[in-house]
Amino acid sequence: MSEPHVILTGPQRSGKSTTLEILTRCGWDTGFTIEEIENRDRGNPKGGNEFLEFPLWGENYKRDLPYVLKHARLSSGLQDRAKRFDWEIDRVLIFVRKVEDSVASAVQLDRGAKHKTFERRYYNRLGKIIYQCEINEWKYNIVKYEEVVTSWERARIALGPIGQQIHTYSFKDAWEMTFARKA
Repeated sequence: MSEPHVILTGPQRSGKSTTLEILTRCGWDTGFTIEEIENRDRGNPKGGNEFLEFPLWGENYKRDLPYVLKHARLSSGLQDRAKRFDWEIDRVLIFVRKVEDSVASAVQLDRGAKHKTFERRYYNRLGKIIYQCEINEWKYNIVKYEEVVTSWERARIALGPIGQQIHTYSFKDAWEMTFARKA
């Protein structure tokens, strides 16, 4: 069995990359350095920063992985991958956002989002990951986008036990640096 992982997943445009950056700034093992995240953001302001590329198969994904794994597509197959690659799941953070806001954000970034298709995919991914957490008895938190971006206090509370493991001042500084850079 591998070391346990925290999984950041959920529909696109819901705050996963922002949270990944905050956790990286707090010193958590995300597979990225701050410089890598900042450089990737310049080339991809639409998000990204997935440590794992898909499709997931081959020996490459049995190697040592970071403690925090982030990918939207983990929502539809986490259970299979956890079994296949012998991953232990510590906690799953499922990010959500109002569908209309996610669609507007995707359209603004020229992702070509069609509302009905996007909405269907959004709810499909959300349902799949919650179902997998329930049947596997994985601990999970629903993290609302609005809580991540409103204030560092709300973001820390929204992350549940993960946020509480980080020293208050470290979290506050990381949150402020992340949003100062994105402004």
